[in-house]
Amino acid sequence: VARIRWLDTEERTRLLQALPHQPLYLRLAVGIAISTAARKSAILELQKHQIKWGEGQIDFHAPADGRKRKARRVCDITGMVEPWLREAFDASQTGHIIEKNGRAVRDIHTEFKALCNSLELVNFRFHDLRSTWAAGAALDGVPMEQIRDALGHSTVKITEQHYAQIHPDYREKAREYAKRTYASDVTVLR
Repeated sequence: VARIRWLDTEERTRLLQALPHQPLYLRLAVGIAISTAARKSAILELQKHQIKWGEGQIDFHAPADGRKRKARRVCDITGMVEPWLREAFDASQTGHIIEKNGRAVRDIHTEFKALCNSLELVNFRFHDLRSTWAAGAALDGVPMEQIRDALGHSTVKITEQHYAQIHPDYREKAREYAKRTYASDVTVLR
């Protein structure tokens, strides 16, 4: 099973409260990732023509440039990122959405790591923003098929391998068993 790390509620709150104080390119990249579950490459490659203001959507489909990429999809623009997205859209000098000093940003590893360190987010990588979205959706009871679609997984089995253990529908019987079996305050086994 792959490593799964997501932000708990307190960690997510710290991150979201810190975002408005970050440079636009970092704030927007992190905001898009945590609110859409998009991959870092899809976010950094995002161009103005992929923003569909009329529909309120971001079209993450890869350009037809012959390069092989993982699945991408269309996501709604969330209220959190919309003003940042508009600011970046209007300021874009290269046609890319994620820019720093008038140039397309190719990687944000160093900046993101510094942000995580400043917030004491231990063992947390950019890809874990995607897991934070998926774990939150799973904990909220979103059906695995919809989580699969949002993540762009090819099968629901892949999604279940990562997130089924935290989904309420998958945990219900185990939770009932534990509560029933270990309901008392018994500290000595008979």
